[in-house]
Amino acid sequence: MAALVGFGLLLFPGVVVLVHLPLALVAVAADDASLGRAVSLAWTRADGHRFRLGALVLGFVALTGGVGVVGAATTLVPVPVEFALGVLLTGAILVAGAAVCTEFARGLDAPAPNRPTRRSDSRAL
Repeated sequence: MAALVGFGLLLFPGVVVLVHLPLALVAVAADDASLGRAVSLAWTRADGHRFRLGALVLGFVALTGGVGVVGAATTLVPVPVEFALGVLLTGAILVAGAAVCTEFARGLDAPAPNRPTRRSDSRAL
């Protein structure tokens, strides 16, 4: 029972970090932000888009897992070929993931063309 509780206590923070980490890495690489500022930017950029970002990140995790399945299927080929396939597939997924996360972050910074901007709530009452 304690193992189940411990697993649950680690699972939620792990998913939160997994969802926000790509945007923090984009902020460090593209915006030249410090680590603290990058985490703050990632949290701000993800506001209202956490489910979409989470689905995107989990999709790339599934693709990376697919590379493991392909790796298991390549046991019949020579070791150098298996190594080259693993390196090429993993590299392609990492490059694609970095590009998609960068474009996703840039899209979050740009104002939506048909979305009204937020106004003060003073007129709402």
